[in-house]
Amino acid sequence: VTLTDIHQGKYAGRIIANVNVQQGGLLSTQLLNARLARPYRRGRRKSWCDKNFRQSWKKAQIDR
Repeated sequence: VTLTDIHQGKYAGRIIANVNVQQGGLLSTQLLNARLARPYRRGRRKSWCDKNFRQSWKKAQIDR
């Protein structure tokens, strides 16, 4: 793993960097392509769960 473009984020000393893996380039690109991550375009983030899943989850919690 190699870190590039390293700089401080604006929150509590957070470090921002690009993570390059030895075989395959940027880790962020791999995660996005595998649909294990999604791009952040500033502003409020949407939920990971779709509406149907959230409703099913809530019902299962109530039924417990």
